[in-house]
Amino acid sequence: MTGDPVRLLCVGDVFFDRPAGMGDLSGLRELLATGDIVFGNCEGNYSDSSQRSPHARGPQIAAPTQLGWLAELGFSVMSVANNHIVDGGHEGLRQTLTRLTELGIRTAGAGENLVAAAEPAVLAAGGLRVAVIAASSVFPVGYEARPGVAGLLPLRAYTFYLNPTPDEWNPGMQPRVITAIDENDSSVLEAAISAAREHADVVVASIHWGDVTKRHGLTDHEPQAAQLLAEAGADLVLGHHQHTVRGTSFIGATPVFFGLGHVACDLPRLAEDLAAETEEVSYSDEAACQTLFGDYGIYPRADYPLLPFHPDSRFTVVGRCDLTAGGVESVGMYPCWIGPDGSVDPLAATDPRVADWLRYLVESMAALPEPATVVPGTDGALAYWQLVPASSP
Repeated sequence: MTGDPVRLLCVGDVFFDRPAGMGDLSGLRELLATGDIVFGNCEGNYSDSSQRSPHARGPQIAAPTQLGWLAELGFSVMSVANNHIVDGGHEGLRQTLTRLTELGIRTAGAGENLVAAAEPAVLAAGGLRVAVIAASSVFPVGYEARPGVAGLLPLRAYTFYLNPTPDEWNPGMQPRVITAIDENDSSVLEAAISAAREHADVVVASIHWGDVTKRHGLTDHEPQAAQLLAEAGADLVLGHHQHTVRGTSFIGATPVFFGLGHVACDLPRLAEDLAAETEEVSYSDEAACQTLFGDYGIYPRADYPLLPFHPDSRFTVVGRCDLTAGGVESVGMYPCWIGPDGSVDPLAATDPRVADWLRYLVESMAALPEPATVVPGTDGALAYWQLVPASSP
């Protein structure tokens, strides 16, 4: 390879289900246009299938016309391994994969069987070959691909609850939670990463993981899975699912974005969908939902009709990774803000919201093992934060 590094821009969850003209995405589009490769997690079905998975709660199924937003923003590759990709059944999954392909968007992480789900998406840019492997640790039972069944590439784990004070009797005390990764799943994923290495200069691993009910911090599973991916040969790990930004660490030379947040998660019919499933609460009563589900529960928010998440979810990022034949040369992030109408604004360096965003990010980083150091800067008029290993001088 010669010349400048290949720029990979990455975001977390992406799901559009909105009226035309709602939400200004021009600033986001202009930023994403500076990337040679643009990655996101396709957080739902785009299909006209009448099927619905019996396990889907608040299913995320949008009309195929909504895919126009993805094309407009210039995505070149998307993970399809997540907890909503089979909400429309196997037919909905097939339609989503077909229509993304028709738009020229490569996919990784799901397919007609387990072998297909483990296939990398390999992209060429600037003389580099970049492979993307995608898996999910969070999904309804049955969404996983099997030898003869369509679905996603799983990385499951078993959860155990331990007495936090084994030398004392403390009935009812909050237990210590530990996890053990499924060995069959890890073997398949390790083999997929190894095979991708044979066809690519840089291997990117996307993983859907984490606890959506918390503001910051990691589950026991996330650092374990990150270690597995890095040791298997991933040059970069892109995590998502939590709907809030979780910060970045390094495992050796491998950067790990533990949570990229989302740039869109449109759920305009959430109250209607959930009301059809349960009568435990009126989903139009925001105060009652907060009491029942807590601050970080997922329920309609009157001031954000498309985004039913805690206000922290309005902070989001576009990650930037500059790639060379030797791996990842540098990583950083552009702070962005999601508006009430679904607009996504990359923040100018002079925007007063940058200071609040930076405080939030520093707090998020403090909850990570060996967090990266945040070096504030600018990229043209935009705010930009470079992320470097804590041990760097």
